Amino acid sequence: MKLYHFSRFENLAETGIDPKFHGKGIRGAESKRKKEPNWVDRSYYGTVDYIPETGLGEVKYESEIADNLIYDIWTDVRKIRKNTNSLNEFESAIKELGYFGYRNSGYYGEIVAVFVTLIPVKSEV
Repeated sequence: MKLYHFSRFENLAETGIDPKFHGKGIRGAESKRKKEPNWVDRSYYGTVDYIPETGLGEVKYESEIADNLIYDIWTDVRKIRKNTNSLNEFESAIKELGYFGYRNSGYYGEIVAVFVTLIPVKSEV
């Protein structure tokens, strides 16, 4: 699966896109969840149909990851959601099952939250 990350930082092709830097792009409601139990750091990517949100950086990084490492929360084939009480618990359970992240569709297209550092295969400004 091809993934696209947008940033204002131009050195991520060398350092990788590291989830521990979550929140350096657009800060949103997740900044509150980050203080709650079971938080899992992540980096966000779009797939080929993704429309970048206003405020994201101009540097576009392309990475790749195997489809089977990303959990589809819409189909929720492992029925994780029914066994968790919060979004943080849900995401933590996905990670504990060995997935590197999850995919979700929304207004801007398909978005993938990735829990591991990915080294981009290419970038463009």
